[in-house]
Order: sequence, then structure tokens, then C-alpha cells
Amino acid sequence: MSLDKFLLCVEHTYLAGNVSDQILATQFLAQFSQTKHLLLTGLESNVVDVVITSLECLAQDKHAPIKDIIHCFQQWDDSEVKLAALNAIEHNNDSGQAKGLLIDVVCDDIDYWEGEWNDGDDIRLNAARILDNHEINLDYIQASLLLPLLRSDPEPDVQVKLVSVLSRHSPALLEENFAVTRTSDMRMLLKSTPDKITLFKATQHQDLRCQQIAFQRLSQMNSREYLQMFLTGLSHLDPLIRQTSLSTLEKWNYQVDIKHLGQHDLLQEIPIDILSALLSDNHKQQLVNQWQDKRQPPHSITAILQLISSLNPQSKQAQLSRFMPVFYEKFSSLDEATQLDCLNVLLSDVSQTLSLAFIRQQLQSGTCSNSARRQLIEHLSYTLAPSSQAYLKELIVDLPVIITTNQTERETATTEVPHRQLDGPNDDSSTTQPHITSTLDSLRQSAHSKPSTKHARTKRVAIESLSNLALAIEYCQDKQYLMELCSTEKLTSLSNAEFHALVIALRCHHINLTDVETPCFNQSVLDLVLNDHCSNLKSVIDWLGTLWIDQYRLQLIASESLPLQVCLVRYTTDETELLGLLKHPYIGIQIAALKQLKQSGGCSHEELVSLILKEPVLYPQISLFDANTVYNVLAEKIQGSPSIALQAALAFLCTQNMQIT
Repeated sequence: MSLDKFLLCVEHTYLAGNVSDQILATQFLAQFSQTKHLLLTGLESNVVDVVITSLECLAQDKHAPIKDIIHCFQQWDDSEVKLAALNAIEHNNDSGQAKGLLIDVVCDDIDYWEGEWNDGDDIRLNAARILDNHEINLDYIQASLLLPLLRSDPEPDVQVKLVSVLSRHSPALLEENFAVTRTSDMRMLLKSTPDKITLFKATQHQDLRCQQIAFQRLSQMNSREYLQMFLTGLSHLDPLIRQTSLSTLEKWNYQVDIKHLGQHDLLQEIPIDILSALLSDNHKQQLVNQWQDKRQPPHSITAILQLISSLNPQSKQAQLSRFMPVFYEKFSSLDEATQLDCLNVLLSDVSQTLSLAFIRQQLQSGTCSNSARRQLIEHLSYTLAPSSQAYLKELIVDLPVIITTNQTERETATTEVPHRQLDGPNDDSSTTQPHITSTLDSLRQSAHSKPSTKHARTKRVAIESLSNLALAIEYCQDKQYLMELCSTEKLTSLSNAEFHALVIALRCHHINLTDVETPCFNQSVLDLVLNDHCSNLKSVIDWLGTLWIDQYRLQLIASESLPLQVCLVRYTTDETELLGLLKHPYIGIQIAALKQLKQSGGCSHEELVSLILKEPVLYPQISLFDANTVYNVLAEKIQGSPSIALQAALAFLCTQNMQIT
């Protein structure tokens, strides 16, 4: 009911409002079946912007009355209106009814100059494209109407479309009247002709581009009768033709004898997934044996492994038994991308259990990357063998600080310095801020102040070399191990990254803060959340809970970190503060304040929607409220401020459509 009421208000604005409001109303009315008919009224307007907007909206409705669109095209002499009308015709189910109009437009020589650009060329090209794209049947007489234009040397793009239209609808007429005298003419013809014989002959054309086009078109036309041609194409000198032949045979699930793949280093350029589809199991084994016998260079190891993963289980295991010792030997010499690719195949596609000795060697080396060690430790955590679990415990509990680089390198790689370590008596007095007593004071200050020197020093960007312990904590499944790390003795030896991993693991395993809380732990976690580089900040804050936040509120709200302040808004209960935050310059804080006000129930939903209308940046958030509430408020707002109401209504519809898709 509220929507019907609002639609009546919008309809009134559409008929009696100013031009900008009419345009907004048109866009809104176009979204509802019961008001789409009003768009036809817009086609009769004498305001060009209203007409164009109506045509743009009609283009979204494939069942729109096409006669009205055709009439609009004929009535207006404005190039933008004509282009908008052609767009609406192109997307209409009855575009065939515009066949005569489109032919006339293509043959029309009227120009519409805008500075140095002629819109008339665009109009003719769009009309030709519609004739080409849609399955509009042209009879002999209609097709012959296009010939004079084709003979008059039209714009190249228009010529291409004309040849395409005629080659599909009247190839005999085209052959009689379009002499192929240049290579460019042949290329143009090949791109559109439906004649497979012509295309097959062109695969032997002296021009390489003609050959490429012919192979591509026959592939697109699913020409299985030319299977032998595509097999021959595998040994073609041109890589594009080889790739076209490969993809075509893969599309047909045709298994190829390995002899067809041995020329021009084709095996080196075929994507492994295509190669797996093309070869039988016996040929795959034959190829793997060849590669392993030749001890291929490191960049081929991934391809060998992927091919092994596609074998049947028995053959796969036999090949892995031969492959793994070589893999262990060469792993350290591989580049990081190859290491990760191989580990992905082994651990995901093959489900291979890696040697514990290999894992230990890599974790204790100084060359293994963060990403590779992450995969190795994750694999270790899921391996149930007692020796694997014992080593995991060793990483977490028995050796709390296992570092992959020396201490100096680790300190250099650290990305953050806690704020409390930077405070000191020598701080520049010009950076002194007023005393902070509330979240609102803090946010006002951080929104307008420049970062201090000490704060700027925390912005160093570097990649921290994660310790094995940080990764082991991340994948640890034993709650007791994690709780042991929370002792004061252990905490003092943890790096920032290790402690961060510990907090996330505690939360993931539902270990409460009260189970591990100590003064040392509280100070460490405070340093963590005050750090600009803390990821998963919302999860950490939610795990800490209201009591902890209240205990450290003054330190928290003094932080200039906007992500932290967004998280804290949820724990602000003062309605006055929250209302003030709706005007904060940072959109994230505005949205958080709005959601908190909605959840707290201190303001009615109608009041909150009205507040949103005062902040255009918040219009998309209107979707937080039910449609009846929104339309009731908008129906009142449109009486005095139609532009605001309509912009908010369109934002509401847009957000709803995004949520549906």
C-alpha cells in the first residue's frame, strides 16, 4: 500500500515537476510494471533529456511497444535521440518490425556534426549492426537496397557490417556485386560468410590472417566434418592456428595420438588441462616417462605433476613413487611460484602425504617463503601420524620462538611499532590534542588532524617474515597448546605476528578471554588492536567483548585508527554520540553509527530513514529498513523535496536489486 501511495506521488512529479525531477521520476517508474506505460508519454515530451531518458528506460524492456519507439526516431531530428531509439530497438523482441527503418537509416546520407565528429556515421553503423546481430530475414529486394551503399565505398566499419548482413541473408547477391580484389576484402568476407567450403579453401590462402580467420570461423561453426584439417592444424607453423586447433579438439573431447603433438615444441605450449583432455591414459604415461627420463628443467616440474595427477589411481601412485624423490631434491631450487603450484597439486589434487623429514628441512631453512611454509604447516596439522603431530607440538610448545631468519633480520622486517613504545617526553608539543572523553571527541579529532610524526613512523610498508610458530599457531587444533602460550613467560617471547595468530586461534576455537586473561595478556592485546596493521580487527574486538572494551575505553578512543573507531561504534550506547557520528566525514563510521542506532531501538525506523535523507552518501543504507517504512517516509518527503526523495528511492531500488543478484 505504501508503494502504491508513493508511486502516485512520483507520477504527479513526472507529469508536473521540473525537468531534473521528471528524469528521476522516469527512471523510478520504469522499474514497475504498473507504471511502465507512462514512459510512452515521455516520448511525446518536447524536452530532449526527458525523451532520451524514456528511451533508455524502454531499452531495458524487451517487450516495449516498438512502434512508439520507431515513431519517436522518425519524429526527432536530434542525433542523441536517434541513437537512444536505435538502442531501444536493438534490445526489443520485435526488432524485426523495424527492418524497413533500419535499411533506410543505413542508406541515409544525412550528417549530424558535433564539432569534428559526425554522429551520422554512428547512426548508420548502429543500424547496420542491428541488422547484422539480429536474425532479421531480408528478402532479395530488401538486400538489394543495400548494394548502392556497398558500392559507394562507405566507412570501413559500415562496409564490414554490410558484407556481413549480405553474406548471411543473400550470399549470391553479394558474390555478384562484391568483387574480392584485395586481401582486406577477403578477410572481411571470411569473417561473415556462412559458406564452409569457402572457409575451408581459405585455410590454404596465401595470406596468414585469412588462414587464421578461416580456422577460427570453422571452429565456431562446430565443423566436425573438418576434423582432419584441425589435426593437421596442430603442426601448423602459426601458433594461433595451433591453439585454435587444440581448443577445437578439446571442445570435441577428441583424443589425439601423441605423434600429432611432437612438432614445433607444441607440448611445451599446451596448457596442461587441455593436454590431459587430449591424451589417453597410455599416452599420458608415455609422455610422463619421457619427461622424467629426460630430467626436464625446473619449470616443467609442475606440468609433469599435473599430468601425473590426471592418471588413474594405480598409474598415479607408481609415477609418484618415482617423482617424489626428485621433487624433494629440487624443491629448494625452484622459484616460489613453482613451489606453490607443485604443493597445490600434491596436497589438493593428489592428496599426497609429504615426508616429515622434507617438511622439517624446509621449515628450518632460511629460504622457504611465507606462503610455502604456510602450506607445509597446514598439511602437517592435518596429518594424523604421531610423528607429524609430535613435530607440530614441538613447533608450538617446546620451541616457542623458531625463527627462519636471524634476530636482526626479524627486527628489520617487523612492520609495526606499538604506539606505547613511541610515546615519550620529546614528542612535539604542536601535536598535543585536547583531552578526549568520548568516542565522538576522538572521531572529530582524528577526522581533522594531521598524523603526527610518531604516528607516521608506523606507516612503514614491508613484508614481515612470519615465523614457523605464527603459522603453527594458525593451524593448531589443540586448545591446550594454545592456552599454554598465553602464560606471561611465553607471551614475552612472542612476536607481534605470533601473538596476533594466537588471538585469532583462541577466538576460532571458542576459548574465552576470561580463560587466558592476565595483565600481560591484556597489555599485549591492547597493543595489538592499537596497531594500524592489525588484520581481522573486528573479529578481535568482538572476541574481547564489552567488559574489556570498557576497561580500556580511554586508550582505545584516543587512537587515530579509523578502522578501530568503526569497530568501537558498535559498543557505543549514548544516543547523542551516535547521532553526532552520522555527520562524521568517514563513511564507515556513519554506517556503523546508523546500524547501532537501528539495533539499539532508541530512534524509530522512520526517524532514521529521515536522518539518512539528510546525508546523500548514506542513501544506499536505506535498504537496511523495510520497504513500507521507506516508502511512507519518501511519500512525505517528495511533497517538499522531490529530488531528494527520488534519488533516495532509486538508491533503495538499486541496493535491493544488488542484494537479489
